[in-house]
Amino acid sequence: MKDVFLVYDRCCFYEIVILSYLLNYSHCDLVFCSPDGKPIRAMEGFSVHVDASLEDLDKAQIRSFIVPGGAVSGIDTAEVKVLLRDLKQRGALNAGICAGVDVLDHAGILHDVKSTHASDDDWVCNKQVATARANAYVDFALAVAKKLGLFASETDLQETIRYITMKLEENENPTMKNFMNMHPVLVDVCDTVLTLLSGGFALLAVGIVWLKEFLTGRSST
Repeated sequence: MKDVFLVYDRCCFYEIVILSYLLNYSHCDLVFCSPDGKPIRAMEGFSVHVDASLEDLDKAQIRSFIVPGGAVSGIDTAEVKVLLRDLKQRGALNAGICAGVDVLDHAGILHDVKSTHASDDDWVCNKQVATARANAYVDFALAVAKKLGLFASETDLQETIRYITMKLEENENPTMKNFMNMHPVLVDVCDTVLTLLSGGFALLAVGIVWLKEFLTGRSST
């Protein structure tokens, strides 16, 4: 069974990097598709060659379908909505992050499902639907991976969390960390800005996400 990422021009690739890493590390059958099968240019500025177009996909072979945020107007189409509804009927996992959640919502996937559109949570995994805000890309990756059964046990999950945390901490700047500890109000500022940011400001969002990493539990020791 395949795990499919729908990528498109000006999508926010950082939102799915950790999830794609976890899936690839677990030897899952990853497919990157674009609406027409042509390469896309992500919001971060690099090009991505894809494996398939939407038309090429075999719906019966899709285990999960993941939609990152970004300039979603190009994928908020009848074709994508029909595909999402079909996958829901088949019991596949539909997942969206940031503006990708809007695409799921417009397709009717969030009806009778708890999601970030109906709660204040940063991420929600309910039934066969996973949704997250942009700043929760790590939690989103872990939630989807857990839903897909990638972790052999709770211990395996906790080891993965520790590994990701360690990698984040390796990139910390002690001087910046101390400065941020002296200005805890910036935690709230970061959260507010992230809430206001759309996928169109992906690089700025990445910077703010990393800034928040300095401020939260990772800098409280």
